[in-house]
Amino acid sequence: AYAALSSEPPAPKDDATKFKLEEKHPGARHRIPPPVTPPAVPPLIDGSVVHDAVMSFPRGSSGGTFGLRPEFLKTFLAQQTASGTMACLTSVVNHMVAGKLPDGTRRYFAGASLTALQKKQGGVRPIAAGETVRRLVSKCVCAQIKTRAADYFKPYQFGVAAPCGIERVIHSARRQFD
Repeated sequence: AYAALSSEPPAPKDDATKFKLEEKHPGARHRIPPPVTPPAVPPLIDGSVVHDAVMSFPRGSSGGTFGLRPEFLKTFLAQQTASGTMACLTSVVNHMVAGKLPDGTRRYFAGASLTALQKKQGGVRPIAAGETVRRLVSKCVCAQIKTRAADYFKPYQFGVAAPCGIERVIHSARRQFD
């Protein structure tokens, strides 16, 4: 994504760009996420999982709609009084995992800030930067269920919790066809 952002200039903010984007995603601006049915017993996310998820964001990650960049969270957690910040952040993550966001706010947390980049051939490339807090919650939930998901999907998939999965597929295919 960084290479795409650095090699293509932003598209102008005009009706032509808007039309090109709407051609790619007709009616997308009218979609509202459906209400979420929380699990009967939501998993409790531990503070260490939240901390690791925050630290896993690549340097320079975008801030999404609210502008809260992952780098800010890393800075907050690096402070000596980070225990209060960590407790609050963990509480927010668990609140969201339990499906307790008010209906009116869900669309903002599930949304993304959009940037249109000009392609060399004249088209536009939409780049979406999801909200940081929602991305954090997703990282935490994935970390919690990674082992169970890997066991569930074995041996039929090679992406979830399967280190070097695609490399194994390539090597197996080579052995079959050589």
